[in-house]
Amino acid sequence: MWAFRKRPADLSEEEQAKLETLFEQIPGLELPYHCERYIRGVLVLCLE
Repeated sequence: MWAFRKRPADLSEEEQAKLETLFEQIPGLELPYHCERYIRGVLVLCLE
């Protein structure tokens, strides 16, 4: 999971495919992953 700390737009096709496979293997992981990304984006905007 550490490899996917990059912004989603910066993931290669291979990394994106691996991430999707991980979500299929561990369905409960996808929601926290996307929530963390959203919260991080909001915090960045607040700090600007």
